[in-house]
Amino acid sequence: MEYLNVYDNNKNKLDKKIVRGDKLSNDEHILVAVIFIKNKDNKYLIQKTSLEKSGLYSTTGGHVLYNEDSKTSIIREVKEELGIDIANDDIKYIGSILFGVPFGDIYYLEKDIDIDSVKLQKEEVSSVSYMTKEEIDDLIKKEKIRTLLLNRRMYRFCLQGASPVTDWRKRALWRAVILSIRQYLILQNILRNRSRWNPWQKIWG
Repeated sequence: MEYLNVYDNNKNKLDKKIVRGDKLSNDEHILVAVIFIKNKDNKYLIQKTSLEKSGLYSTTGGHVLYNEDSKTSIIREVKEELGIDIANDDIKYIGSILFGVPFGDIYYLEKDIDIDSVKLQKEEVSSVSYMTKEEIDDLIKKEKIRTLLLNRRMYRFCLQGASPVTDWRKRALWRAVILSIRQYLILQNILRNRSRWNPWQKIWG
């Protein structure tokens, strides 16, 4: 059984924990973390999820557990799903995006990982490969990325934000703010129409 922290609309941690999968109130959120790993050839490590997890493609990530920070969480997820230890690597924090129910902390790492050395967690991942931005964008267009249409923008802004320019982190953070505003407006429109919307289930299954 996994326990998660609960956060308010401003991403402040509340004095409350829930069992993963429990229902939250409208003004409560949980936290997830994802990471984009780029090699020296400017390709990104993308995993294909197991059939039990939809069989779609995604970047590595998962729930941030109770009393765990998102950086520790992403190090744990990479170790569990890929068998790779990135604890001592230069992991960069890009920013946070509100997915609707969960907040998502986004990380970025430049590292040449030998795919042959990867030890997959078969319950979660069936295969991994390096892909170019164009190949990832093609997966997005074909709806083969494991995320909502709304959050496919996350991939694009992260891939752009990871460009090797001096102020890439500042630029990515501003994009995160803009995206959060757009998502808030869309969510407000959905709530006004009284539609049920649970992106958490569609993002991570």
